Amino acid sequence: MIITKERPTHALEQIEKIINWRNAPEEYVREVLETLESFLCDVDGVLFDTEMFQLMATNHAFKKMGRSEISKEDYIKHFYGNSTTFIGKKVFAKDYSSTDLNKKVDEFLQIRAPYLQSLLRDNVVTPMKGLERFMNALWENDIITVLATGGSVQETEDKFAKVGLSYTIEGIPIVGHHQVKYGKPHPETFSTAADRSLVPIHNAYALEDTKSGTKSAYDAGVKEVLLLRNSWNKGKHFNYAHKSFNRLIDVMKYLKIV
Repeated sequence: MIITKERPTHALEQIEKIINWRNAPEEYVREVLETLESFLCDVDGVLFDTEMFQLMATNHAFKKMGRSEISKEDYIKHFYGNSTTFIGKKVFAKDYSSTDLNKKVDEFLQIRAPYLQSLLRDNVVTPMKGLERFMNALWENDIITVLATGGSVQETEDKFAKVGLSYTIEGIPIVGHHQVKYGKPHPETFSTAADRSLVPIHNAYALEDTKSGTKSAYDAGVKEVLLLRNSWNKGKHFNYAHKSFNRLIDVMKYLKIV
């Protein structure tokens, strides 16, 4: 059921008001922030079962650019969980100089993005079981949430809109590959997400589903890296995850927001 009534002031808005107080001592602001926790969350494979669309869009761009398409197995082995920009650089780095590489990566992104949007528009987008309850529980318990994705902000907004859950991300910052210079597995995505949350990163939980994502969060210095199991990472070992879960409801129980 979609809630249409106005939501109460979220914790993030309260923090911003505190920081904007002209007479608020810096030490007081730091003390307030230290009492809060944040939740930095990936999107594909965690909130939506859309990783196959990512593979299809990547192969579409490869084919248009004269590259061979890759299998699901090779995608999982080499690209699964990496940012779109990182994938482009990894594929084209050996064939192009630094300047030409950036142009080639831009071309890759420009071909891939509209095709992915068409896939999301024309196909069923499947949210992970319990997504609406999960997002509402984070909000209702004043857990400062930031979405940290290797895709784009627009892709994320489109997914939530497609399943009628846009209201659950109102006021929630989204960090995508356009907001960082270095995508996952580099820690910048999660360090940037922590900056957007205003909460110290050592008070942050991160939820991921890939090796590159868990490494990104771990290297950024989050409090705990949580792993959500799915059909793409089944049986895989993750060195950087502190705990793993099979369902979003299990994550909710761990965070004590059920």
